[in-house]
Amino acid sequence: MNEKSELLARLASERAWLWWELVGLSAETLVGQPVLGDWTPKDLLAHVAFWDDVSSERVRLALAGRAAEIPYLDLNATNVQVYAERRDWPLAQAVAECQRARDDFLALLEPLTWEEMTRPYTLSWGDPRSIADWAQRRAWHDADHKKQPRNWRESAGIKNVPGPQCVLLAALTAGRAELLAWAALVPEAERATRLVCGQWTLPDVLGHVADWELFVLEGLRQMAAGEVAGTGYGGDEEAWNWDHVRARRGQPWEKTWGDFVAARQKLLAVLEGLDDAALARPVPSLWSAEDSAYMWARVCLAHDREHAEGLSRSLTH
Repeated sequence: MNEKSELLARLASERAWLWWELVGLSAETLVGQPVLGDWTPKDLLAHVAFWDDVSSERVRLALAGRAAEIPYLDLNATNVQVYAERRDWPLAQAVAECQRARDDFLALLEPLTWEEMTRPYTLSWGDPRSIADWAQRRAWHDADHKKQPRNWRESAGIKNVPGPQCVLLAALTAGRAELLAWAALVPEAERATRLVCGQWTLPDVLGHVADWELFVLEGLRQMAAGEVAGTGYGGDEEAWNWDHVRARRGQPWEKTWGDFVAARQKLLAVLEGLDDAALARPVPSLWSAEDSAYMWARVCLAHDREHAEGLSRSLTH
């Protein structure tokens, strides 16, 4: 297995987990409920963004032959300072900076070979590190910080409610990145033959995801039209899944991939056109008298994450 690609997939998984723990929390909770000392979920995002930027700067200095200039940072003192500097950030800024900082870090890793990523650098305080070490530490950092909102939610018995659009869209982006990162580990020559989900190949999985997102899109259209969302669903999920998988078998990869990409683009376009109030508005569906567009979008996120986890298990065991 490609070691770099697997590391990138694990980075994507931990980041998707972090965002997942924030979906279903209200805006008031995200900015006003402490989950780690005085830190709210919004403060956690600002904190994570800072350390991604620190790692990016370390990679830049190392690649420029200036590893000796990488400064030592006292963790506790730095975290206190960053919290004080960023505690007044609005939620949207923390979300945007968290996404931007991770995109910048990944852009630095993208062109590097595994040999370049594992080359050791001796730092000014004598501690040898590699770019792969810094990437792994970003994954560990996310894994650690996903626990705080999760533990708080479990101890407080918090139920999912519609939350702000900005967090939902960031989580959908992270969940799709996780799915794609694991899918990238399936060799092109094995796409149509290697079983990665029971009796399903990678094209089966991606076509299945696309078909459910098309179903969600129709549900969102029904909500907007004042209709009951989800009508037309037969009620047997297993049968629905297999009917759609069989209908796609034999399709060219380009067709399946195109549908997978297009369904997500259409879904995001609809969600971007809905403000927080519209996402949260109670509407009837086949499953609930008070459903919402937010909760249907959350299902798409859960679906991506479910199949990313399945691919991970299949490809690493």
